[in-house]
Amino acid sequence: MMKLGIRIFSIAVRIRVTGWKTRENRVDILFNTVLFLFFSRYIKSFTIQGVKMAEKRTKNKSGFKREAWFTRQVAERTVLALKRQNEEFAKNNETATDEELINYVIRCARDCRKSPTATEIIGGKYITRRFGSWNAVLYRAGLPRCGMAPKLENRRIYKREFKIQADLFREERRIHKIEKEAAAKDKREAKRYKDIQEKPADAVYRDGKSD
Repeated sequence: MMKLGIRIFSIAVRIRVTGWKTRENRVDILFNTVLFLFFSRYIKSFTIQGVKMAEKRTKNKSGFKREAWFTRQVAERTVLALKRQNEEFAKNNETATDEELINYVIRCARDCRKSPTATEIIGGKYITRRFGSWNAVLYRAGLPRCGMAPKLENRRIYKREFKIQADLFREERRIHKIEKEAAAKDKREAKRYKDIQEKPADAVYRDGKSD
């Protein structure tokens, strides 16, 4: 496709130099333009078809998007997990000294390789309340002021927790599937045993003889 575009451009340059009246130039530009338009439309239709096939693979018969549902579930679990960790941090560090909290912020800054915002570390909001403002925390830690907080999905702690929650959710779904299959098997066995008990003795004898 790129070669065809370059070829049309070279023909246009040649026409610019030699003129449009030459029959060879007119035939070349018309022929290559038709080819360019045809392949452009073909590639566009092929791309649209590929996107539709990809969407179809991610849906079941009812139109349910598994990947989107899985991402939403994990995202909700991640937000709840981070909220729980912040609450636990505040509870566990009620008696912590200012120096201990500052050292913790410095360690988080080394992990982030920059001055973190209060929302980029666990316990940031609690530490802000202890010192009055986040700028005061950074000043005590000897760190430069930080910029705007990134979006939730781009934060380091969110990405880390999202991966953990995704693995946990997959494991829970795997165990749930095994338990569900085992329960269905037990139910079938119980039904089969009940049917055998309800059969007359001669019918059971004939079934066993036929086996």
